[in-house]
Amino acid sequence: MDFLQLNPETSSRFRIPGGVDASEDEKQLIAALVERFPDPGLDLRRAALPDLVLRCREVAIEIWHLPFHLWKADHFRDFRAAFLALALRRQAVVLHWVQVNVAKFEDDGEARLTLADAGRRTRMLVDSLRLCDASCSECMLQCMEPLGHETPHLCGGGCKCTERCHYCQEAPTPSGRHCHLPAGHTEPHDCGAESHTCGLPCSLSSKGNCGRTCTKKPGHAEAEHMCSAPFHRCSEPCSLRGCQGPCITPHGQVHTTHKCREIMCPERCSFEGCVNKCASEDHFHAEKCGPHDHICDQPHPCTEDCEAPGICEIIKELVSEVTTFQNAHGSFQYPLYTDQNGLRKKCCKEIPPGRRRHDGPHLHSLRENLQHYCETKCPSCS
Repeated sequence: MDFLQLNPETSSRFRIPGGVDASEDEKQLIAALVERFPDPGLDLRRAALPDLVLRCREVAIEIWHLPFHLWKADHFRDFRAAFLALALRRQAVVLHWVQVNVAKFEDDGEARLTLADAGRRTRMLVDSLRLCDASCSECMLQCMEPLGHETPHLCGGGCKCTERCHYCQEAPTPSGRHCHLPAGHTEPHDCGAESHTCGLPCSLSSKGNCGRTCTKKPGHAEAEHMCSAPFHRCSEPCSLRGCQGPCITPHGQVHTTHKCREIMCPERCSFEGCVNKCASEDHFHAEKCGPHDHICDQPHPCTEDCEAPGICEIIKELVSEVTTFQNAHGSFQYPLYTDQNGLRKKCCKEIPPGRRRHDGPHLHSLRENLQHYCETKCPSCS
C-alpha cells in the first residue's frame, strides 16, 4: 500500500488543530492550509516538497499580511508547525483507515504487524516534512529546506530586504531608494548611500549572525567596523567528528569545544532497517557510547521467531510426483500428493522505545489459548 498516495474519502473529517501553546498566527495558518490543501490528491513526497513549501508560504503571506523578508523567528516557528499539520493530517487518515480494517483481528499477529508498519511508515512521512530552522547562509532569515538536508541553508526568498530606505525617507527631500541589507536584518533600512552609514564590511563578517556592513556613522573614529547585530557567533566547525555545523558560542567567549546549534545525536538508530535518528539529546552522544546504544524514540518490530513449543502453521503444497498404488486386485498410478511443512512465524510484539527487547516470550499472536501444532513429522509421510 502506498501511504503517500492514499486518498480515503473520509479524509475531509480530519483536522489537526494547533496545540494548547499554539499562537493565534499558527492556528490561523493551520486552518487556512488544511482548507486550501485537502488531503485527497495532495502530493507529500519529498520531491514535491519545494513546490508545496512555496505554495504554503504564499498562503502565510496572504493570511498574515506580512512580506516574507520581514518574517521574524516566531513567524518561521508558526509556519513550520502549520506546514507539519498537513503531514499529521495524512498520518491520522492512514492510521484511522488501517485501524478500522484490522479492528476485528487486533490480536492476530499479522494484523498487529500491519498496524505497526503503518505507524512506522507514517512517522517517516511526518519526519520528511519537518523543515530546517537554521539561519539562511545568505541572509538573516531562517532556512526553508527539509530538516537534515546536506545542501546550503537557504530561505528561498531572494535574501534581500526590499523595504524603503529609512534614512532617505527622513531626508528633507525623501526618495524611494530600497534597502540593500540582507533580509531579516535588525538595523534600520539602509540603501547604502555614503551619507547614511559607513557601509564598509563588518570586521566580523566571517562570523555568524552578522549584518555584513558597518552601521556606524560615516568616517567614524573607531578602527573597527561593526554591524548592528547584538552579538556574533564563533562559527568554527562543530567539534563532533563529521559535523560541519558552525559553532553558536558568542564570539569572544572563551570555549574549548565548538558546539553547533544541534542538540540531538546525529547518528541513526541502531535497529536494522530503522531510518530514524537516535533520540539522545546529547549531540556528542556518539563519543560516549557504543554503536548499539543509538536508539530512536519509536517502537520497533521484534524480528525474532516465535519461541512457543511446536509449529506455528502447517503449509500444505501439492507436489507433482508419479506414484504407483498396488494391491491384490491390480495397480494404478497417481500424479499428486500433499507435502506438508512446518512454519515458525515471526514474533508479533513491538519493542518499546528506548529498549533493545520487549518483555515476555516471543509469540506470533496474542490470542488467548493460542495452540501450536506438533512438530514431529508423520512417519508415514516421511
